Amino acid sequence: MKFGLVKGAALLSALGVLLGAQTAEAALYNFSFSNVNGPVAGTVQGEITLPDGNGTFPATGLIITAAPAALGYTTPYNLLSDMTSNFANSFTVSGGSITAGSIARQNAGVNRGFTINFLPGSFGSTLSPFNAVSGNFLTGVVDLRNTTLSFAAPTPAPEPGSLALAVTGLLGLGLLRRRARQRPIRGDADRQP
Repeated sequence: MKFGLVKGAALLSALGVLLGAQTAEAALYNFSFSNVNGPVAGTVQGEITLPDGNGTFPATGLIITAAPAALGYTTPYNLLSDMTSNFANSFTVSGGSITAGSIARQNAGVNRGFTINFLPGSFGSTLSPFNAVSGNFLTGVVDLRNTTLSFAAPTPAPEPGSLALAVTGLLGLGLLRRRARQRPIRGDADRQP
């Protein structure tokens, strides 16, 4: 029995739908803070990935997208994969906006540290130099009282399942179109009685 192109296209589309159903939606929140109390002038910008919707969640992704050159980071910098010591990681979302949150990460082996709204007045929002000597969070961009910290409204994060659905659907349509092109066109003279 031949497995036809139409059946293959239908199978690929069904697979894309199943993949799409198994993925959770996420939202990307942009953040920024600027130096107020530290020795390095400039602004740190990035993206926090949280589950979509209202509630209190840990960040599942945190990327630094821009930082002063004096800190020595190559951007985009995946902070969660490098700074593995976790002191806090909780964000509250209400009405599509971050209303509260705190995160503190450190790579103690190389003395890098990052905080957002962690113990305001003591740390606040900080990003230490990439090659920090002392391990002190307060040696880079520092805003102890979070006076410059801001979060932007979320933008939809692409869902792997949705992308798979779109790709498999287009692939299925392409296969159908290819099959239609390969079929000989029969005129009335070619038909057998």
